[in-house]
Amino acid sequence: MDNNIRLKNVVPKNLTDQQIQNPNSVWGLDFVFYESNRYQVTAGSGSGKSTLIKIINGIFNDYSGLVSIGSQEITNSQIDKLIQTRRNHIHTVYQDLKLFDNLSVWENIVIPSNDSDSLELAKNLIEKFKIQHIRQSVVSKVSHGQKQRVAIIRALLGNYKWILLDEPFSHLDAEISDIVYEEIIKLCELKKAGIIITSLDERFKKMDFEQIEI
Repeated sequence: MDNNIRLKNVVPKNLTDQQIQNPNSVWGLDFVFYESNRYQVTAGSGSGKSTLIKIINGIFNDYSGLVSIGSQEITNSQIDKLIQTRRNHIHTVYQDLKLFDNLSVWENIVIPSNDSDSLELAKNLIEKFKIQHIRQSVVSKVSHGQKQRVAIIRALLGNYKWILLDEPFSHLDAEISDIVYEEIIKLCELKKAGIIITSLDERFKKMDFEQIEI
């Protein structure tokens, strides 16, 4: 069974006709994100990048068409099946990060995955991403760039076939961005996982990614 993400004639109802009819768009087509491949979606604000991420995760349903991952249909799927898909197939860093502000950095990271391998990886990534000094800090008290690194570490733990990242480097400086990017690539290569990353700024284009401009 493949783990391709398929969009069949998907058209979000919150986008304009001009946005949907963009010849570079994924909307209204039979479009496939192939497993283990890397994709970067670049577009201006409000063009549907975040909507795409939410549709694939099954948390935005105001669209026509069908979405599936392998043999699992996302469109109209029951919540328990969606939860299993997110747990085992798709790990996501949303633009709003979806962290628990009242919990510590460490607690946020290990909520979904607390097996020994995940805990060891989390410790290593905290060091590499230079947030070891805030490990016990409450998330509401740390900077947005630090929160982004927390959300990325959480997404990299456990089992998955895809990593989806919605503007993950927007508040990171160049040095930290490079470190984080290298770890994402390395871990996804080990798991043979695909990557979909969105970006507002064409300056952040990754040359080893297939480029999609919507």
